[in-house]
Amino acid sequence: MNLPDWWPHDKPYAIMDCLIGMKELPDKCVDLVLTDPPYNLGINYGELTDDNRDDYEDWFIEIVTESMRISNKVIITPGIKNIGLAYRVKPDWVGCWWKPASMGHCFVGACNWEPIFIWGKANNQICDVFRAPIVPDETAEGHPCPKPINLFIDIISKFSSEGDIILDPFLGSGTTLLACRKTNRIGLGFEINPEYEPIIRKRGMDEELINGKWHQKQKQQEWW
Repeated sequence: MNLPDWWPHDKPYAIMDCLIGMKELPDKCVDLVLTDPPYNLGINYGELTDDNRDDYEDWFIEIVTESMRISNKVIITPGIKNIGLAYRVKPDWVGCWWKPASMGHCFVGACNWEPIFIWGKANNQICDVFRAPIVPDETAEGHPCPKPINLFIDIISKFSSEGDIILDPFLGSGTTLLACRKTNRIGLGFEINPEYEPIIRKRGMDEELINGKWHQKQKQQEWW
């Protein structure tokens, strides 16, 4: 698949601040924005990511506003800590990521779900619970908390069609690009931390990985 004519970069991703990058894009140019931003929990994502922001709510609102400018469909996983932001950003619906057997700690003991903010409709009537266990993924090693590939494949499949353009402002380990290539979508994105670029390239350029073979990987010489 070819990059869109309006995309100002020579690869499907750019290493830069996503707010700067999104402001360069035309209105309603992508079919879906899907992303998992930092949750402001103090996680070390690298020197260029501040995950302990005093202005987090205003920053999050700016991310949502710019995402809605470039797409009619926006899906964001905000983390349980930030579920109260729904009252400010007003998603059309709040779905649920159910992660069976997860042992995250919470007030009542163990937590095995997270909210999903949804703007826009799915292709068909769906259940608002997305089941995706957290499983080890050696291809995402080097990133502190990558989302399961099956979660993003499920969301992309239900909220877009083959050939659609999906943009992730916080690429991280490149899960969205990999999910797009597995589902025949055009994946684009931004990532501010250059240390994650080798992971993004490996997961997007590895044809064996894209085809579901998790060994004997063979790199492509060209990205697209």
